[in-house]
Amino acid sequence: MARPKKKPEYDSDQMAQQLMEAVTDAYLNPPQGTEDDTGHMQLKQLAEEFSMTPLKVRKLLITTGAYQTAISKTVNALFREGKSVAEIQELTNLSRASVQSYLPYSKTVYKMEERTLLAERLQKYRTRKSEVEKIAEAMASEVKEGLEELLWSTLTAFEVYPFRTAKGLRFHYSIKGNEIFFVSAQ
Repeated sequence: MARPKKKPEYDSDQMAQQLMEAVTDAYLNPPQGTEDDTGHMQLKQLAEEFSMTPLKVRKLLITTGAYQTAISKTVNALFREGKSVAEIQELTNLSRASVQSYLPYSKTVYKMEERTLLAERLQKYRTRKSEVEKIAEAMASEVKEGLEELLWSTLTAFEVYPFRTAKGLRFHYSIKGNEIFFVSAQ
């Protein structure tokens, strides 16, 4: 008889799918000023937002088909032709780790954190996106009632978010009571 699951409600495939959808959505629909030369969100900033490494974010985007470069297309085409990782290494002069990083996840997203951390990341992303949409709608409308509360809820949603100044310096802020404290990051 099999041992009962500790978390029967936990479905790693479903959680991985939700994570990939959220990362892809953020990549394809970046806030103004965060896009790269292709019009997508910069991988480094996307990684910071989801508290992941840029390599993991890139691999998630490759898995969903949202991220494509000349080298990723070449590696994937060779893999689909039936070439082994070692053969692709020889043909592309990439290391084994680099070849693996350009291949999509085949089974599941590896090294996923516990559901609570992933759920927090997804919830933060969705909340921030929703608050930005609400404030944009309010600014576009002529009715300005409730704008102060909306602005405060947006500020609290972006607490500890990794911002950058016009000069590229990183910072975030924290809220304690009714005060905002700015912190520069190195």
